[in-house]
Amino acid sequence: MNGLIGGRTASDMPGLDIAELRSWQIFLEAALRVSAALNASLVAHHDLTLIDVQLLDILNTSPTGSARMGDLGEALLSSPGRTSRMIGRLERRGLVRRGGQP
Repeated sequence: MNGLIGGRTASDMPGLDIAELRSWQIFLEAALRVSAALNASLVAHHDLTLIDVQLLDILNTSPTGSARMGDLGEALLSSPGRTSRMIGRLERRGLVRRGGQP
């Protein structure tokens, strides 16, 4: 074995040898597959995405039970428009309620 993965040698990857790099690749692939399977199951059984559940969890664990839209978007790594659409969809289902600013 010549120590090549994708045309790079272990010496080209500071801090990781070939076995460690491969372990990370396997881990990341598995994490993505689990996330995709969980998302598909949530959609099929509850018509909620994994990010919807994450948003609801943020609100549920907030000391006030609420959060500013910008803070939600930042926590979800989501654009303001996407966050607003997500909130609108959940609001139509009666799962969240928008409130006015104090």
